[in-house]
Amino acid sequence: MMKDIKKEARQSSLVNERIRNSGFASYKISALESFKNSKAYNILKKINPKLHNLKRFTKAIMTKPRLWASFVEWKNIKMDLPIWFCEVLIEGIIANWWTHKIFGLEFGLGMIIAHGALIKQGLNLIWRIKKDGQPSTIPTKN
Repeated sequence: MMKDIKKEARQSSLVNERIRNSGFASYKISALESFKNSKAYNILKKINPKLHNLKRFTKAIMTKPRLWASFVEWKNIKMDLPIWFCEVLIEGIIANWWTHKIFGLEFGLGMIIAHGALIKQGLNLIWRIKKDGQPSTIPTKN
Protein backbone atom coordinates (compact mmCIF):
# COMPACT_ATOMS: atom_id res chain seq x y z
CA MET A 1 0.00 0.00 0.00
CA MET A 2 2.79 2.41 0.75
CA LYS A 3 4.31 1.68 -2.64
CA ASP A 4 1.35 3.33 -4.38
CA ILE A 5 2.04 6.72 -2.80
CA LYS A 6 3.94 8.92 -5.19
CA LYS A 7 7.05 10.52 -3.81
CA GLU A 8 7.38 14.19 -4.42
CA ALA A 9 10.71 15.59 -5.38
CA ARG A 10 11.88 18.11 -2.86
CA GLN A 11 13.24 21.38 -3.99
CA SER A 12 16.61 22.41 -2.84
CA SER A 13 16.56 24.83 0.05
CA LEU A 14 19.07 26.88 -1.89
CA VAL A 15 16.39 27.63 -4.55
CA ASN A 16 13.92 28.69 -1.87
CA GLU A 17 16.55 30.89 -0.30
CA ARG A 18 17.21 32.59 -3.64
CA ILE A 19 13.51 33.23 -4.11
CA ARG A 20 13.24 34.78 -0.65
CA ASN A 21 16.28 36.99 -1.14
CA SER A 22 15.32 38.19 -4.62
CA GLY A 23 12.35 40.44 -5.01
CA PHE A 24 11.27 43.87 -6.00
CA ALA A 25 13.47 46.92 -5.90
CA SER A 26 13.35 48.81 -2.66
CA TYR A 27 10.93 51.73 -2.75
CA LYS A 28 13.35 53.84 -0.76
CA ILE A 29 15.38 54.63 -3.89
CA SER A 30 15.87 58.39 -4.19
CA ALA A 31 14.92 58.56 -7.88
CA LEU A 32 11.63 56.79 -7.21
CA GLU A 33 10.87 58.94 -4.17
CA SER A 34 11.49 62.14 -6.11
CA PHE A 35 9.12 60.93 -8.87
CA LYS A 36 6.38 60.05 -6.40
CA ASN A 37 6.66 63.46 -4.77
CA SER A 38 6.58 65.34 -8.08
CA LYS A 39 3.55 67.40 -9.07
CA ALA A 40 3.31 65.64 -12.42
CA TYR A 41 2.78 62.28 -10.69
CA ASN A 42 0.10 63.72 -8.40
CA ILE A 43 -1.74 65.32 -11.33
CA LEU A 44 -1.48 62.11 -13.37
CA LYS A 45 -2.80 60.10 -10.41
CA LYS A 46 -5.88 62.35 -10.20
CA ILE A 47 -6.54 62.55 -13.94
CA ASN A 48 -6.05 58.85 -14.74
CA PRO A 49 -9.44 57.60 -13.37
CA LYS A 50 -11.23 60.41 -15.20
CA LEU A 51 -9.50 59.45 -18.43
CA HIS A 52 -10.55 55.83 -17.95
CA ASN A 53 -14.18 56.92 -17.39
CA LEU A 54 -14.05 59.11 -20.52
CA LYS A 55 -12.61 56.24 -22.54
CA ARG A 56 -15.33 53.87 -21.30
CA PHE A 57 -18.03 56.44 -22.10
CA THR A 58 -16.79 57.07 -25.66
CA LYS A 59 -16.39 53.35 -26.26
CA ALA A 60 -20.03 52.80 -25.21
CA ILE A 61 -21.17 55.61 -27.51
CA MET A 62 -19.27 54.13 -30.46
CA THR A 63 -20.16 50.46 -29.98
CA LYS A 64 -23.93 50.77 -29.50
CA PRO A 65 -24.65 52.23 -32.95
CA ARG A 66 -22.36 49.63 -34.51
CA LEU A 67 -24.26 46.88 -32.72
CA TRP A 68 -27.61 48.29 -33.83
CA ALA A 69 -26.34 48.66 -37.40
CA SER A 70 -25.21 45.03 -37.44
CA PHE A 71 -28.87 43.90 -37.20
CA VAL A 72 -29.89 45.88 -40.31
CA GLU A 73 -30.01 44.22 -43.72
CA TRP A 74 -28.49 47.03 -45.76
CA LYS A 75 -29.05 45.45 -49.20
CA ASN A 76 -32.80 45.22 -48.63
CA ILE A 77 -32.93 48.79 -47.34
CA LYS A 78 -31.26 50.14 -50.48
CA MET A 79 -33.98 48.52 -52.57
CA ASP A 80 -36.97 49.39 -50.35
CA LEU A 81 -36.05 52.92 -49.23
CA PRO A 82 -36.83 54.86 -52.45
CA ILE A 83 -40.28 53.28 -52.77
CA TRP A 84 -41.04 53.86 -49.09
CA PHE A 85 -39.87 57.49 -49.31
CA CYS A 86 -42.08 58.16 -52.36
CA GLU A 87 -45.08 56.77 -50.50
CA VAL A 88 -44.20 58.92 -47.49
CA LEU A 89 -44.12 62.02 -49.68
CA ILE A 90 -47.44 61.22 -51.38
CA GLU A 91 -49.28 60.49 -48.13
CA GLY A 92 -47.55 63.37 -46.37
CA ILE A 93 -48.56 65.91 -49.00
CA ILE A 94 -52.21 64.88 -48.72
CA ALA A 95 -52.24 64.81 -44.92
CA ASN A 96 -50.29 68.03 -44.55
CA TRP A 97 -52.51 69.84 -47.05
CA TRP A 98 -55.60 69.03 -44.98
CA THR A 99 -53.98 69.85 -41.63
CA HIS A 100 -52.76 73.11 -43.17
CA LYS A 101 -56.28 73.98 -44.36
CA ILE A 102 -58.13 72.81 -41.22
CA PHE A 103 -55.73 73.61 -38.36
CA GLY A 104 -53.39 76.12 -39.97
CA LEU A 105 -50.24 74.04 -39.47
CA GLU A 106 -47.13 74.85 -41.47
CA PHE A 107 -47.05 73.48 -45.02
CA GLY A 108 -43.43 72.55 -45.64
CA LEU A 109 -41.15 69.66 -46.54
CA GLY A 110 -40.40 68.78 -42.91
CA MET A 111 -44.08 68.60 -42.02
CA ILE A 112 -44.82 66.60 -45.18
CA ILE A 113 -42.18 64.00 -44.29
CA ALA A 114 -43.34 63.93 -40.65
CA HIS A 115 -46.99 63.37 -41.61
CA GLY A 116 -46.10 60.76 -44.22
CA ALA A 117 -43.79 58.81 -41.88
CA LEU A 118 -46.42 58.89 -39.13
CA ILE A 119 -49.09 57.54 -41.49
CA LYS A 120 -46.75 54.85 -42.90
CA GLN A 121 -45.75 53.65 -39.42
CA GLY A 122 -49.36 53.64 -38.24
CA LEU A 123 -50.51 51.66 -41.27
CA ASN A 124 -47.60 49.26 -40.87
CA LEU A 125 -48.60 48.66 -37.24
CA ILE A 126 -52.25 48.05 -38.21
CA TRP A 127 -51.25 45.61 -40.99
CA ARG A 128 -49.00 43.70 -38.59
CA ILE A 129 -51.76 43.40 -36.00
CA LYS A 130 -54.21 42.18 -38.64
CA LYS A 131 -51.69 39.66 -39.96
CA ASP A 132 -50.20 38.32 -36.71
CA GLY A 133 -52.97 39.09 -34.24
CA GLN A 134 -52.76 41.31 -31.25
CA PRO A 135 -49.89 40.50 -28.86
CA SER A 136 -51.00 38.64 -25.76
CA THR A 137 -48.19 39.97 -23.57
CA ILE A 138 -46.78 43.39 -22.93
CA PRO A 139 -43.40 43.84 -24.66
CA THR A 140 -40.54 43.91 -22.18
CA LYS A 141 -37.08 45.34 -22.42
CA ASN A 142 -34.35 42.72 -23.01
